[in-house]
Amino acid sequence: IEYISSYFPTLWALTGLHFDDATNYQLASHFKSRYIIYYQRGSNKFGGVCLAICREVPHRLVSNFTRIENLIAADIFISNETYTVAVVYSPPAEPVPINTIDHLYRRNRNLILIGDLNARHSDWHDPKTNASGQRLAEWLEDNRDLKVYNSSQPTSTRSRAIIDLILAPTHVSSEEAM
Repeated sequence: IEYISSYFPTLWALTGLHFDDATNYQLASHFKSRYIIYYQRGSNKFGGVCLAICREVPHRLVSNFTRIENLIAADIFISNETYTVAVVYSPPAEPVPINTIDHLYRRNRNLILIGDLNARHSDWHDPKTNASGQRLAEWLEDNRDLKVYNSSQPTSTRSRAIIDLILAPTHVSSEEAM
């Protein structure tokens, strides 16, 4: 909350944060003047996702995905382009939702995916690889224009795991592809 209040990013996302109605109300009340905030419940006690978009940014929720636990997707309209921003939480005991991610990507190649995917793989410099990471790496191999933008930055508070990922096509960033 301190970071958001200091920098006011255009959009921000939260994943796997034990959301409940009281917390949602408190968060929304704090930022309601500047952001439209969307929530989706999770499939476990750690689940739930949040996407906040600055009120001035033209957007709409992607209706095909509004009832899927652990997922929010919104189309954002910038300079005659449509970008789909999706926030995903994939619980450790569940497989990474590749079919859903693939459907989002096929729907709009300008997909920016922000997620706590619990998918570990050496391709993004995680010291370990798990089944979800292997599945995601194989899918990324088939979709070579997508890049993991935060590889090599541990995101777990309990280990050096890189389980929170940002995926996007290389053409939406000025960075060179990995």
